[in-house]
Amino acid sequence: MKLAAAAALALSAVSASWGGVLYVSHQVDPPSPDGASWATAFPTVQQGIDAAQVGDEVWVAAGTYPERLSLKSGVGLYGGFVGNEESRDPRSPRVNISLLDGQSKGTVIIFAANATSATVVDGFDIEHGYAPIADSGGKGGGIYVKGGTPIISNNTITSCSAQGSRYSASLGGGIYVDAGKPLIAGNRISNCCATTGGGVCAKGGLIRDNVFTHNGAIGSIPGTSEGGAISAWGGSTVMVHNVFEGNDCYEGCGGAINCANGVVMDNLFIDNPAFDGASLYSAYDGTIVRNTFLDDTGPDSYYEVLFGGGVFKDNVIAVSGVRVGLSLGLSTRGNYYGTDPVVANNAIVQLGTDSLTAVTLSYYSGEKPVFSNNIVTGWAQAGRMATSS
Repeated sequence: MKLAAAAALALSAVSASWGGVLYVSHQVDPPSPDGASWATAFPTVQQGIDAAQVGDEVWVAAGTYPERLSLKSGVGLYGGFVGNEESRDPRSPRVNISLLDGQSKGTVIIFAANATSATVVDGFDIEHGYAPIADSGGKGGGIYVKGGTPIISNNTITSCSAQGSRYSASLGGGIYVDAGKPLIAGNRISNCCATTGGGVCAKGGLIRDNVFTHNGAIGSIPGTSEGGAISAWGGSTVMVHNVFEGNDCYEGCGGAINCANGVVMDNLFIDNPAFDGASLYSAYDGTIVRNTFLDDTGPDSYYEVLFGGGVFKDNVIAVSGVRVGLSLGLSTRGNYYGTDPVVANNAIVQLGTDSLTAVTLSYYSGEKPVFSNNIVTGWAQAGRMATSS
């Protein structure tokens, strides 16, 4: 895929070449910190960012930094250092934790508008970000991306949230992508919440190789929440090789993912309850290929997958207790048909005895849905088809 290839090249290029380095550390106390070495490191991350030029990197030693940052375009921000390294290779972000603590006072990192692919946040723990309506419109508790092609990689983002109201949904508890095509890769995102996109709310980009656990979409009005882990409406968002476990959207759509025209490939979904689309709520023309859906959340979820249209191929759905394995077409929350949907080469398996129906198909007169070469087993009803016009 072109987007995936371009993102991989960008990540490789950033990893291979860089300009100057500015150093940040709590471990030293120089009389005149200038960030030119570990011995004279700045005490705060924002000082390092402010001193950096396009092409520079800011290296941050292990420690807790209670800051909320504004990141310049073209500056790479890297954590996980002991505080004596001469290159990035020896660092270990999981051991040498560089913690950015938002203290629930605002978004932890705000990217410059239209940031380039040389703009990187890599190797940090990001916690307690909070996006209030008054400051950010309730968007992006942990990170706010304002377009461009920045890279967010190898971070742990947890306990971040965005504030909503009865009349305004909050967007992206962990990360909010307003526009552009960022790369979000290799992160662990957990215990984040918002009305729309508890973990990530994105209007484009590549989201790959992340682990999403225990994120939630929570609405002030029942039925208004979307995407416990990811909400991706608008733009073109590609979601590949991610793991989703224990995310939820009890009063809305998509316990793990809620998307429109999205690409969802090679992901693993485990127990992500929601009212509609326990693991996946895909509207319009999605491309849903080679995913595995495992769910035993029981009657908390009506559908395991709700698929509006496009291509749904080579997936495995294995559930126990969910009322309907796969629903194609109409939803109880609205009409999000695609065109001439193709559902082929899937395995839809009932693991228990209490689910009702394997597949329901609803489509307009004149549409030509294809349902072929699927294995359906273990269900009291193998499926039913209804035509709506």
